[in-house]
Amino acid sequence: MAVSWRQRALIGLIVLSFYASVAGETQAVQIAASIVTFVLAVILYLVHRNEEEDEK
Repeated sequence: MAVSWRQRALIGLIVLSFYASVAGETQAVQIAASIVTFVLAVILYLVHRNEEEDEK
């Protein structure tokens, strides 16, 4: 299965937000970035599942 542009964009955002969660200067920034990373991962899963259903 080919990776769509939506999935590539979400993967890029996940990598950036994960980096922010690791390199954040304050604990609040790290926590916020961790939450964003989790939400983006859930969205990526839903997009992937939706695209698989569209192929059927």
